[in-house]
Amino acid sequence: MEDERMETKPSDEKGELSYHYWKRGGHNQEGDDVGLVQPKKLTHDEANLLHQSSSGSGSLWNAAGTFEEVCVTKWAKGRLEDLLTQVQSKDPHVTIERIKECNGDANLWIVRGKKKCGFDFEITLEWTANVQGEDINGTIKILEASPDTLDELEFEVKAIDNERKQGKHLHTEAVKRARTLATKLEEALNAFYVELQNK
Repeated sequence: MEDERMETKPSDEKGELSYHYWKRGGHNQEGDDVGLVQPKKLTHDEANLLHQSSSGSGSLWNAAGTFEEVCVTKWAKGRLEDLLTQVQSKDPHVTIERIKECNGDANLWIVRGKKKCGFDFEITLEWTANVQGEDINGTIKILEASPDTLDELEFEVKAIDNERKQGKHLHTEAVKRARTLATKLEEALNAFYVELQNK
């Protein structure tokens, strides 16, 4: 038995210029009319099969992998906090305490089935250095952290405590010690980039 179809021709009224087409749902295996097609929820096995049949990159709705952009800034800022605050040096004794500011974004792109990623951040870190038994606090600003600058990062390092009270020579030594963290900070950012590529 054939499906029932109904076709209407264009109305003479102004503004209705297209044909309208309506189709009944068809029939089941026993030949009974099942009416309009109803949405069907996928089972767990069907969902897994659909996932396995996708291209492996991007969302399920984008199985062709044409183009998709995914913002991962929130995740990126959390990972940077974890990685950068682990940076420290025992000799001379200086540690990164926390990220004071982190401005920028990180994204993943699916382009024709291939995944690409990128990020661009300006990061200000707070550090503490112990000089002659005195704790000196300061900041390190990473002016531009991106995949293109990981081998040539620029740092601005300064002490923020009262220099007159603690002494200029202690501040100068503290800043010098804080600069020794540059290599470890570069390593942490490169580790972050690898994680982003594998995300």
